Amino acid sequence: MSEEAVKEIQREMLRKLRNDITDEQFDLMKKEIRQKELGGFGAGDIQRTIKTIDNLFDKLASKQIFKLGHYKKLHKLFRLIDADNHREIIKEAEMKLRAMHYPVEGEDISDSTQQVPQQGYHPAALHPWGYIPPGGTTYMSYAAPPHYPPQPQHMGGSQYNSQQFAEPRDPAVMQPNVAHPQPSSASRHDLRQPQSFQVPMSDSLPRGTSDSASGNKGFNHRLFYEPGKCHVLFINNIFTGRSNRRLGAETDEENVRGLFRDLGDNYSDLTYKKDVTKGELENHLRTSQSTLRKGEYKSFIFIIGTHGQPQRTKTDGPEKDGVLMADEKWMLVDDIINYFHGDKIPAMKDMPKIFIIQSCRGKEHVRGVCYADSIPGSSSKQVFDSFEIPGFLTRPVNSDVLIAYATTEGTKAWRDSLEGSWFVKDLCDVIAEFKDKEHILDILVRVNNRMVWRESSEGRAKQMPCFVCTFTRRFMFVL
Repeated sequence: MSEEAVKEIQREMLRKLRNDITDEQFDLMKKEIRQKELGGFGAGDIQRTIKTIDNLFDKLASKQIFKLGHYKKLHKLFRLIDADNHREIIKEAEMKLRAMHYPVEGEDISDSTQQVPQQGYHPAALHPWGYIPPGGTTYMSYAAPPHYPPQPQHMGGSQYNSQQFAEPRDPAVMQPNVAHPQPSSASRHDLRQPQSFQVPMSDSLPRGTSDSASGNKGFNHRLFYEPGKCHVLFINNIFTGRSNRRLGAETDEENVRGLFRDLGDNYSDLTYKKDVTKGELENHLRTSQSTLRKGEYKSFIFIIGTHGQPQRTKTDGPEKDGVLMADEKWMLVDDIINYFHGDKIPAMKDMPKIFIIQSCRGKEHVRGVCYADSIPGSSSKQVFDSFEIPGFLTRPVNSDVLIAYATTEGTKAWRDSLEGSWFVKDLCDVIAEFKDKEHILDILVRVNNRMVWRESSEGRAKQMPCFVCTFTRRFMFVL
């Protein structure tokens, strides 16, 4: 990687920004840089020394408001003056730096209703069996071969920087007296790159013959849901122009649209709505109900991205997961799912209904678990903050329903201002890679595997997705 090439990317970015900034925007920027976080420049200093946009950039660089690959505060400056087109120029430069494997710092924002500006997050490790974190904000590239990264210099309570990675510690390694079988090199390879999925056949159905129940050749209806057209409803509440705006949610739209476009014709029926009120959501749910009742679809996928927190339905009743709509009204996740139970849509009673919930489920941070050296037989695990198994895991729901939550009960879900929501990004990436190799539950486990290494610098908070499933067969995106 040429240092001069990296610097040229920044110079090109600054040239484009300079050419696009109007006199009015320049005056607004001079007002905003009086903030301490953006330099704390005095009015006299600004009047004397900042005559041009180049003067302003030089001042910001001299105070380390931005430097190579670290444009978080520059994003904020242009966000404050409502210059989204300039932020796109910055994003373009960041993408080029990522392509060169240069560390880029982004922002992490919680999907709780109380918005707190976050720092960039840092992966604690790379998974030893083939998980490569996404290229980008302090990540290594997908193109890199799987390996253990170098152990960081400081393993105490110090904050990780963009170049530090911690080697994952396996509790089994800390207990040498316990025998644990090691996977062969072949099995490790298979975990990283499974072969194209071959649909298992029943003993009574030779491959290539027609299954009378499904009408598909070589298809085993006992093990797999029948493939066919899928109806997708995607609600993305960005809260545009508000203090609780979900920065990065626009990228979720790009990621989801790109995924379903690549999945093919069966997934071309995608309805996308943003900044939806509670009444509008109910109308969209009823419309999807009517669409599915026609019997033309073999599956349904509902995706919602918004703020969330538990809501109490009655004064003395239990709290249930709630999602915030654009009119500041709450909708219970249970009420959304109830629209699609088998008794409401008979045509879909034996078909898969998938619900992807990208929102916070509380205000708690998920803390990490570290494994420390200890004598054999003693506990080697220290849990900083524990939580009970979420109650929803035992909540009865109708069959053929899968609910995939971005995070566990009572905890925050995180977004990156550039990459979008952690969960949505990893889910789209894993589906794209394994759509024709693994069924949805294995895919969700892979997403969990990736998510455990993500980390926000707000108290080094983690995020752990989870799902509840009453599927009676396996669901494949591509069969």
